[in-house]
Amino acid sequence: MGEYDDPRTPLSVAWYMERLSADVKTKIIGFGEYKMGAHKVDLVLRDGRVVREVIVAWGDQIVRVGASEHVDFDPSEVIDAVNRQ
Repeated sequence: MGEYDDPRTPLSVAWYMERLSADVKTKIIGFGEYKMGAHKVDLVLRDGRVVREVIVAWGDQIVRVGASEHVDFDPSEVIDAVNRQ
């Protein structure tokens, strides 16, 4: 296996992105785009917490949370999304 065959290499962007459920994705895709292919949303977690100003690409890939690229919650715990536009 070569250096770039490893899915953890920087060339594999999907390795770094956390994915949301199909139900939440469907809702997010219905929102207007913040930028091309991206949505700015608040995510509601199962325990009631709200994660604000999340950038989601293609409806299910968490790209940024506030000013951070770190996701400190389990995406499977997301039960709803609210449009931030």
